[in-house]
Amino acid sequence: MCDFKRIEDKKVVVPSRTISNPSPLKKAASNRHPGQTHTRTEIDGAMNHELAMARFLMQDLADHVLGHIVSTNLARDILQEFVHKKVIQVFDGTAPRNLKLPLDPKSDDAQRAVQQAFEHASRYDCIRDTQSGPGEPESSSTNTKGKGKQKEKEKTCSFNWTTFPTEPLREEALVSFLNDITDRAFAFAQPNLGVSSQELHHRFAAPEDKYHAVPLSYEPDGEDMRPDFLLLPIEAFSDDFKKVDPKYVNFTASRLVGESKNKDLAAGIEQMQRYARGLKRAQPWIYYVLGMTVTKDKAVFMRGEGSGMERLELMLTDGRGCIEFIRILLGLALADRVDLGHNPDVELKRREQACK
Repeated sequence: MCDFKRIEDKKVVVPSRTISNPSPLKKAASNRHPGQTHTRTEIDGAMNHELAMARFLMQDLADHVLGHIVSTNLARDILQEFVHKKVIQVFDGTAPRNLKLPLDPKSDDAQRAVQQAFEHASRYDCIRDTQSGPGEPESSSTNTKGKGKQKEKEKTCSFNWTTFPTEPLREEALVSFLNDITDRAFAFAQPNLGVSSQELHHRFAAPEDKYHAVPLSYEPDGEDMRPDFLLLPIEAFSDDFKKVDPKYVNFTASRLVGESKNKDLAAGIEQMQRYARGLKRAQPWIYYVLGMTVTKDKAVFMRGEGSGMERLELMLTDGRGCIEFIRILLGLALADRVDLGHNPDVELKRREQACK
């Protein structure tokens, strides 16, 4: 027989009043708490915290967003034309340009540099042909001829945009450069490459007011936000493109926000993130937002939405960077609003609102 001992019931004492132990404030950028500081440094830091593990470097981003408008082949042909017209100069090697003269645009070395840039850019296209991509080396199993011979080394070349504004990089000069490159690219592409039926839908602009924020950002902290340049619909400009209707210079009309820096690319990306958040708040009907950061030798193209941010970083002195930069500028100008993230099921009505 088993002897079972009775387990005595123990009374559970419930406190008459529960002591509150609140969770610490979440470091959030989108919905700030009263106890959190609202300085730009804190906001940028909170956004970086929110985007941790949600920022990705995407080498095919330009082709994925704009490749159906401007193909790599088209961008290559425009680069070739720019080299011939000396809009872009090609230099042998990576030595300082003041020690070397640019290559003759019609020389074999210059043509080879453009071809190498095209092959490099083609490796990142989203859609591949069934055949081997251009510039892909033969595998060791198929390369039976000349076994043991060292492959000829590609010649390193650097590229220089002759009309790129010098330091300090000012907004008006940069916008003028971006629009000039876009116009030149479109002028070449329209009659020669079968896009004569298309027209420019967007153009870059810089806010004229340097001391006040761009209106209608709907920021939760009421902070001032002034992007260095915007991509606006073509109807915002006068017929000669010299004037911008100030009614369009706001976050509800902009298609892209941009920031320019002389050298500090990281700071430019942080500011672009904040502007992109303002763009999404002002336009909740868009699927994603676009942004750019430009320095004297680099450019960043960004696409952001609810799950995170993708960006493409380019060297403007690199052949592949030139091709992608041309594709981005011309693609943004030719794209319609759906290409830039607008929900086609949402119809908008224009309404004027006074901004204090």
